Amino acid sequence: MTGKNILQIYKENPITTLADDDIVIVQDVSQNKTGGTLWFRFKALLADIFAGKKILDETITVGPGKDFATIQEAIDSLEGYVIANCTISIDVDVGSYDEAVTFDCFVCTGNGTVKLEGDTRENAGQTFTCTGNIVDNGDGTATITLASSPTSGWEDSSDRIIIKNCTTAGNEGEYTINSRGGAAITYTTGSVTDETVLSYTTVTLKPSHEITRTSEGQCILIDGTGGVEIDGWHLDTFTGANCNGVEVSGGGRVSCSGVSVESQDFGFSSKYSGNHIVCDAKCSAAGGLYGFFATSGGTIETIGIATGCNSGVVVLYGGAIVAQNSKVYGCIGSGFLSKFPGSSIDARWTTAIGCSYGFDARTSGSIDANYATAQICAIAYRAYYKSYIWATNTNANNHGNSTNYSPTTSNIEGNVDAIITWS
Repeated sequence: MTGKNILQIYKENPITTLADDDIVIVQDVSQNKTGGTLWFRFKALLADIFAGKKILDETITVGPGKDFATIQEAIDSLEGYVIANCTISIDVDVGSYDEAVTFDCFVCTGNGTVKLEGDTRENAGQTFTCTGNIVDNGDGTATITLASSPTSGWEDSSDRIIIKNCTTAGNEGEYTINSRGGAAITYTTGSVTDETVLSYTTVTLKPSHEITRTSEGQCILIDGTGGVEIDGWHLDTFTGANCNGVEVSGGGRVSCSGVSVESQDFGFSSKYSGNHIVCDAKCSAAGGLYGFFATSGGTIETIGIATGCNSGVVVLYGGAIVAQNSKVYGCIGSGFLSKFPGSSIDARWTTAIGCSYGFDARTSGSIDANYATAQICAIAYRAYYKSYIWATNTNANNHGNSTNYSPTTSNIEGNVDAIITWS
C-alpha cells in the first residue's frame, strides 16, 4: 500500500462523491450504535491493491492464431502472479504437442487454480475392462467389447483407443476407431488374431489432447507451486532420463482428471515431502516401470488404474499412497508394492488381477489391503522381512491365484519376521 490510501467512514452511500481511484469495500449493516448502515470508502489506486494478482476468472488460449502458440508460453505469461480465489483456464486446441511443460512461476492462494484444459468429454482418458472376444471382421477392422458403455463420443475416426494385456501381443496397441455401437467398438487394424479377452484386458479411450515427447524428460512437471489442475490429456514419454508423465517436486501439488499416461519410467511420480498428486477414477498409467510412484515422503491419492506396467502402485523409502478402490491389471511385477521403513499403501477395496504379486510388502513396508480382491496372481498377498499386510475380508475374493497368502497362516510370522493378518 502507498501513502495515497485513505480509509473514510460514512453514514450514507458516498457513491456520488467517488473519484476514479476510489473503491467502496464494505457495507456493514447493524454493527454500529445508530443501527444504520456504515459505508467504508477506501481511496486507493487499483494498481496499489491488486498489483501482481489475478482475482477474476480468466481464460488463456493456445493454438494457431490464439493467445499463445505453446502451452509453456501460456504458463509463463503468469510469471510472478498470485492467483487469488479465481481460476485461470489454459484452453488448448485439439492436437498433439511436443513440449516439456513446467508449472513453476506463479503462486495460488485460497481457492486459486490454474487449469490445463484438454478433452472435457465425460470418458476422456478412462480405462475399461472388456468382455467376450476380439473379433477380426475380415475387412481391415476388428471389434472389441467394453464391460460398460461410454456415455458419448468415441464413435468415428476422430478418436483412438489403446488396448493392453492381450493373449496375443500383436493385438495390443493404439488404433483408430471406425464405429461404436454401445459398448462394442470397431476399430481399424492391419491384422488381428481372434481371441477371448482376459479379465484384465483393458481399453483406454485416448483424449483428443496429448503431449507426446520426442526427447527425454517428463511431460508435465509441477515444481514448487500448488493449485494446478490437469483435465483430459494423454501423455506419452520418450526414452532416456526422467521419462515420467506427471511429476511433482519442490512442494508441488496437482489434481488430475481424465489423464492417461504411457511412460518409460513413472506415470505419476511424487518424490520427497510436501509433494502431492490427486488422481480421479478416470486417470490411468500404462506401461513403464511404475504406474503411481511415491517415495521419500512424497504422497499420492488415487482411485485410478495401472495397466500393463512393471508394477502398478509403488511406495518406497517412506512415501505414502492412498489408493482405495483403485485397480491394477496385468503387471509383470507387483500390483501394489510397499518397501522400506515408513512406506505405506492404503489399498482397501482395491483390485489386483493378472500380476506376479497382487499385494507385496517388503523390508518393513506395510499395506492395508482389507476388503481387497486378488485374482490370477502367482502370489496374491506376500509379506517379506519384517513387513505387514492387513488383509481381512479378502479370502472370499481370491480367485485363480497360484498361492493366496505367503506366509500361509494368518498372524503367524514367516518369510523372515513378516506377518499377514487375513480372513
